[in-house]
Amino acid sequence: MTRNLLSEVRSGAVSADEADTIANDILASPDATRVVEQLGLSKKEYTAYMHGTPFDLIARWRYEGWPTECGRCHKPIDSDQYGWTVRETASGSQVLEHITCR
Repeated sequence: MTRNLLSEVRSGAVSADEADTIANDILASPDATRVVEQLGLSKKEYTAYMHGTPFDLIARWRYEGWPTECGRCHKPIDSDQYGWTVRETASGSQVLEHITCR
């Protein structure tokens, strides 16, 4: 079954915790190789999830726009080009950061 998990999270039909459970169930299944397709995620969204980003934040980025600057060096960052990771700041928010800035 294919779904649009981020749309479900955004609308409140599914909580971020429920989305985690859904993703974990698929990842534990024999069909785990199709997780991106089954959840309706782009490769970029799945990458952010695998870096520990919660589904509610990924949903916000999908619908409101991805960060455009590195959370460490503040230079431009293009989330479509990869070369980034997600880092939790001291205040608890999550930012994109160039891999080379780590």
